[in-house]
Amino acid sequence: MSERLRRSATAHVKLEERMKQLYSTGVPVPFDCAFACKVKDAAEVEKALHLAFGMTRINPNREFFKLEPERVIAVLQLLKVDDITQQFEQTIESDIPSADKQSAQALKRSMRPPMNFHSEQSES
Repeated sequence: MSERLRRSATAHVKLEERMKQLYSTGVPVPFDCAFACKVKDAAEVEKALHLAFGMTRINPNREFFKLEPERVIAVLQLLKVDDITQQFEQTIESDIPSADKQSAQALKRSMRPPMNFHSEQSES
């Protein structure tokens, strides 16, 4: 299922600070970081992502896209970026209040369809 993704880049601000900046009054729950990486040429990576996923952009004036995070991650990995997701998640998780974490988890559950794979076997 596609999700709303926010692509964000930062050059001068620590990633943890950027995540805090993005969590403002206009956002109901903190952003979930699906992938964090370091790149050599941010302009080239941004160009490639917009070329690959521009048609999924929700608003041409905002950096929000409607697609599966795995698709973006696959492209980033093809671009040979340095994956820093684990280090980043450990740092940012400690800064998020538990009420915000619970709200974010509840929102995720409400957006996902129930995965009930029950099959009825016919009796002969």
